[in-house]
Amino acid sequence: MPADTRVSDLLGVRVVDSAGRRVGRIVDLHADETDDGPRITAAVVVRGPWGRLLGYERAQAGGPWLLETAARAILRRDMTTVPWSRLRFDRPDRATVV
Repeated sequence: MPADTRVSDLLGVRVVDSAGRRVGRIVDLHADETDDGPRITAAVVVRGPWGRLLGYERAQAGGPWLLETAARAILRRDMTTVPWSRLRFDRPDRATVV
């Protein structure tokens, strides 16, 4: 991935495993602050439809029972976090998990 890649270039990129089977698509990124600035540490990948619900897609979110239950059932069911070091970008529209 080129150094000048923007986050918006990564969102929506399809992710496949080493056998070419669909894992999902990138919908969010995790980053840590370093002395050289932010560094991406992981990608959040989902298989199915994805929506945002005021932060309720995150496991640590708390709030009204109904919204928490809906988020758990709908938004988090097909979500996985892939360490950035395991992603290889073979094509601009696709990454492979190694």
